[in-house]
Order: sequence, then C-alpha cells, then structure tokens
Amino acid sequence: MDAALAMSGHGGWPLTAFLTTDLKPFFAATFFPKAQFTQLLGKIAEMWENDSEELIASADSIVEHLNAESQLGKACEINADIFKKLYSQLHQNFDHNFGGFGPAPKFPPSQAIRNLLRIHRRSGSDEALNMATLTLEKMARGGIFDHLGGGFARYSVDERWLIPHFEKMLYDNALLIVTYLEAYQVTKNQMFKDVALRTIKYLMNEMYSEAFFSAQDAGDVGKEGEYYVWSLEELE
Repeated sequence: MDAALAMSGHGGWPLTAFLTTDLKPFFAATFFPKAQFTQLLGKIAEMWENDSEELIASADSIVEHLNAESQLGKACEINADIFKKLYSQLHQNFDHNFGGFGPAPKFPPSQAIRNLLRIHRRSGSDEALNMATLTLEKMARGGIFDHLGGGFARYSVDERWLIPHFEKMLYDNALLIVTYLEAYQVTKNQMFKDVALRTIKYLMNEMYSEAFFSAQDAGDVGKEGEYYVWSLEELE
C-alpha cells in the first residue's frame, strides 16, 4: 500500500501490486475492471519478458524511496500543539453543509470525530463539537446508515452521505459504535445512543456466529446492493 501511495498519490482496496521475484514492488494501484485488468496482465508479462531489468531498476528505486521515507518519522512529545495542528487541518477540510472532511467519496471519520470531542473537552471549543455532531447527525440520517437493518455501509459515494457503497465492515461499525457513544456522553443526544445500540444489534444479528465476521458483501457478483436494497413493495 505504501508503494501504491508513492506511485499514484492515493491508496485503497482492493490493492493490485506486481513484485519482482525478490518481492520488490514495481507497479501498484487499486481496483481495475476485469477487461482492464486482463490487458494489464498482458502488458506486465510482455514487459517482464522483454525488459525485466528496467522493471527491477524501478522496483529498487521505489524501495529506496520508501526506506528513505520511513526514516523521516521521529518520536515526538505529545502536547497541546499537536491538537492545535490537528484541529486546524480538520477545520480547513470540513464540509459545513453535510459534515465530514474533503470531497466525495466520504468515509466515516470515526477517529477524527473522537479527536474533535477531546479537543472540545480540553479547550471548550464549540466549533470542534459542532463539527463532530454535524457529521454524526448527517451520517445517521443519510443512506450510509441502514435505517432498516442497522449498521453503516463502507462509505458514501456522494458528499451528502446519501448513496452508500453497499458493503459493511466489522471494524468500521465497531469504531462508529464507540464514536456515537462518546458523542452521546458529551451531548446526551438520544439519537446518538439509539444509532449505537441499533448498530450493536445489527452486528450481533448479522455479523456474529461464535465469532465475528469481518465484512458483509454487497451481494452476489454483478448484483451490487442485492443484500440491502428494498423495493417499495418489500418495504411496505
């Protein structure tokens, strides 16, 4: 994933990575449709057959870059300045209309919200609290939250949290349970508590059988949203 980020500037799943025989990445990206992926396989095979030295040199260069980047991180003392910098970055990227940070697609920013709640507690910042609660309210009222089955989808494909990517992840929902409960502790907003409890109920009903499952798919191959979308007749 570090290689994908270094090459393209963004990461995500599923990860597509091609490595040399000594496990050094020379190409990495995220999702490819089947036709494009087939073409990519042919191109990679052709290049490996005809110009493997160039690919190996590219892989060595990428690994060297990643090793250099890993040396830049230094231990630092955690103090109030870190929270000030974090708040500044979050405030700069905040969507004042729909909550969340940055453009679509939007992922539930559980850790950012929990940090905003702590910034509010430390500093008394009403804006930090408003950023957290607006995001939680918009997500809870949007399509990213399953209003019938409970639980949250992986992310929203639009800025309004309206259209979900039809997949539910265990760790997303676990983090959101804690986040909504912490927000309830701060605000006493009953909706936050209800969302957390409905998400817990969803996990126990759908994601647990002697142990927890890691994810619930969108549906069978080629049937996006099959497990989640209701017709009007079914809903009635």
